[in-house]
Amino acid sequence: MTLSAHVSIAHPAWMDITGPDGAVTHGADQDWFPDLWQQRAGCGPTAAAVILSYLARTRPELAPLYPEGAMDRASFTGLMCRVWEHVTPVSHGLNRPEQMAEGMASFAAARGLTLTPGLFVFPSARTKRPPYEQAEAFVRRALERDCPVAFLNLHNGRVKELDYWHWVTITALDDTTAVILDSGSALRIDLRLWYETTKRRGGFVAALGVLCASLLDFALMGVDKWKARHNRWRVPERAFFCVALLGGTPGALLGMWTFRHKTRHWYFRYGLPALLLAQLALGTWIAIRVF
Repeated sequence: MTLSAHVSIAHPAWMDITGPDGAVTHGADQDWFPDLWQQRAGCGPTAAAVILSYLARTRPELAPLYPEGAMDRASFTGLMCRVWEHVTPVSHGLNRPEQMAEGMASFAAARGLTLTPGLFVFPSARTKRPPYEQAEAFVRRALERDCPVAFLNLHNGRVKELDYWHWVTITALDDTTAVILDSGSALRIDLRLWYETTKRRGGFVAALGVLCASLLDFALMGVDKWKARHNRWRVPERAFFCVALLGGTPGALLGMWTFRHKTRHWYFRYGLPALLLAQLALGTWIAIRVF
C-alpha cells in the first residue's frame, strides 16, 4: 500500500470568493468584518467560516451550515458575522484550539446539526510536545477526509510567512509544506519548521473529528514507510509506542503488516502484541470490577 506525500482537499477552488470589483480571493479576510474589534480579532471566526462553508458545499447533510452557498464577498461576510456569534474571541482573542472546536460545534447545533471537532494541541515546552509526525498525521487524515484544518499559530518561529497570534486554514500538505489560506491569499509554509521552532503552544482543529488512537498509529506506520523509501525524516519509534499506550495498539499492528514495516524489529514484532494482551487483560479486569 503506497502513501502519497501530497494530500489536499478535493475542491480548493470552492473556497474562492468574488469581491464587488470581480477580484477573486482565496478564502476570506477578517478585514471584511464591519466592526473594528472584529477586524482586529476576527481571524478565528474567519477561518471557521471558510471551513464551515466548504463542508456545507461538499456534504449535502451539512448544507444548513451555509444554505445560501453564495461565494460573493457581501454574502460571505454575512456568514462570518453569524459564525462570530459562536466562535467569539475574548480579550486575548481566540487563543485556544478548544475555543474554536466548541464554537464550531455550537454553530452547527444552532442549525440542528452535530459536529464533534477533533483537536491536536501541544504545549509551549518543546521537550513536552508530541513528535511532529503525530501533528502531520492528524492534518493528513483530516485532509484525506476532505476537511480543511484550522491552524492556531501563537508564535511563528522561523517561518516568516506567518503572522503570530493568528488562525489560518490548511488546505493541502506536500511532504512538510502546508498550503494555507490567510487574508484572502494562498501561501506555502514549512509546517515542520514551524512546529519545531514556535515558542508558544498551538494546535489544529478538524471540524469533522479526530483520529482515534488506532487509526493514528496505522497512519503513522504508513507515513514512516513512505519516508523510509524516500529518505525523509523518520517518525521517532517512541511515537508509535506513545500512541499504542493510548489505545492505538491494534492500528499499529495492522499498519505493521499492511505496510510491511517494522516487522524485523523484535520490540515491535513482540512488544506490540504483548502490549495488546496487557491492555486486553487490564480492560477485562476493569470490566469485571466495575460491572
